[in-house]
Amino acid sequence: MLTGHSLDKIQEIYTGEFKYDSQHGVGRYETQDGHEYEGEWVSDEQHGFGIYRFPDGSSYCGEWKLGKPDGIGIWENANIRHFGKWVSGKREGLAFVTSKRDNSVIFEGIYVNDKPAS
Repeated sequence: MLTGHSLDKIQEIYTGEFKYDSQHGVGRYETQDGHEYEGEWVSDEQHGFGIYRFPDGSSYCGEWKLGKPDGIGIWENANIRHFGKWVSGKREGLAFVTSKRDNSVIFEGIYVNDKPAS
């Protein structure tokens, strides 16, 4: 496994491990507009455990599969914290959403296809 640094034409920077010219292992990815991912990679895709930070200050910390949140994770912004399961980038299954201000429960229930079940 090699370690290194790459910069492409649209100002995306990857610093970390490579295998066969692919981002593979542990690395950090940043874009010029403020997106950041730090964690595990397999064949140029987020895969394993990692943290993704968005330009608006929100973040997802948890499991990844083939470049999408997949598994148990926590998504949060300035106001709420969502703990639950993701499948192919969508919220799915049991979830708890709490207020970051006072830790009160906002939602406790099931998500289906990225929406609370009715």
